[in-house]
Amino acid sequence: MATPPHPTFADCITVATARTAALVDGRDRRHSVIARRPVQYKIYEGPSFELPGPLTLAEIWFPVLNVGRDLRACGYDLADLAKPVGAPTLAGYIRLADELQDHIAALPEDHNAGRPYQDLRLFITEAQPTRVANYFMSVIKNLCKTAPAGPSPVRTQRVPMSDAERFEAACQRKRDRMTLAARYLLKLQELTASTWVVAPTALFEKYAEALESRGMRPLGRTWFFRVADATIGERTRRRIEKQPQAAYVIRGIEPMDTQERELRAMVAVDRVEQNFGLPA
Repeated sequence: MATPPHPTFADCITVATARTAALVDGRDRRHSVIARRPVQYKIYEGPSFELPGPLTLAEIWFPVLNVGRDLRACGYDLADLAKPVGAPTLAGYIRLADELQDHIAALPEDHNAGRPYQDLRLFITEAQPTRVANYFMSVIKNLCKTAPAGPSPVRTQRVPMSDAERFEAACQRKRDRMTLAARYLLKLQELTASTWVVAPTALFEKYAEALESRGMRPLGRTWFFRVADATIGERTRRRIEKQPQAAYVIRGIEPMDTQERELRAMVAVDRVEQNFGLPA
């Protein structure tokens, strides 16, 4: 069976134009999805407009804007402007909004088309440019909701692990977290200009907060204190807020390069392993 040809850019434009012309006045005014409700706008002492809901217009023009690019790609999360590295910037969305605006401005005059079609063409020429830009940006932000689902990724079959392999993997994860904690403590000492007395719980909370803010899993409290003992010295009794209690005395050290800090962190972890072992 022959594969049907992919629609050309001209075909996409023709279909989108026809679907836009078919929109009727008052459609989706009470829709449960707010993004599908028409946008009401009135120019001061001028005409009023009823524009298609941003999601509705995005759904109609998605095939046109998708030509030559893949808006389904995970990097094109168009609803969220806080982009990961390598994803499109805000300038990319502005280009898409300008491209859509150009397509709407180029729509031919059609007296048989519905009011939304007529209002869209008039809105571009009569409304304030900032209001026009905001409307089309809201359409672009809804593109991801209209994108058809892409093919499901092929899952590779995992090779079963033996008990020994699982134990070793668990130990390696624990060792990695201990090394990361030691690197954190070494970096903390590099940034300390003078002696600093801190309660163990306060030190752990600061460490856990720093890792969790980066989406990383912190080491458990007991093992963190063991790493801290090996890295910055054993806990001692000091007064904190006039109360005698266990404390760490953190003294500044000379800054190190990444490799030196890694090596010193591994030495500290080796001390912990020798004294306490490394259970999974």
